[in-house]
Amino acid sequence: MTLLLAGCGSSAARTTGSDGAREPARLTVTSSAFTQGGAIPDRYTCKGAGAGLPLSWTGAPAGTGWFALYMEDPTASDYTHWYVVDIPAGSRGVAEGRTPPGHVVAPYSPPCPSEGTTDDYLIRVYALPASYRPARLGAAAVVDPAGLQAHALAVGSIDGTVFRPV
Repeated sequence: MTLLLAGCGSSAARTTGSDGAREPARLTVTSSAFTQGGAIPDRYTCKGAGAGLPLSWTGAPAGTGWFALYMEDPTASDYTHWYVVDIPAGSRGVAEGRTPPGHVVAPYSPPCPSEGTTDDYLIRVYALPASYRPARLGAAAVVDPAGLQAHALAVGSIDGTVFRPV
């Protein structure tokens, strides 16, 4: 059973699962380059120019202090393809070939599966409160999607695939 809860001082809807854990609200993440679950065009991969993917997101709840963008290849040992934190709360996307404003932890690395294989690529956007700061190792932010998930006010994702012929 899922319950919708309204937090004090925030209009963000929250859900609580049957295990009592808080689940973040949903952001809608889209790309003008591909549809959910579809093929990522060559121009955004190692087969093409490797231009950064265009993305947009909507549905940030009240209280969003900043966004994080995280792209991984879960089919290849969880390789991080893109990780940016501290994206300003007013941001609603990333233009093609651009880096969003914020702190780049891992620059865009174009999808590039092994020859003859198809890999999946998962892109998540997290809306986070200003009070949350990502884990750090010295002065550098650490890639920590579990920490982002645990503190997120809202999360959205889009995934795509890339086939690399032999």
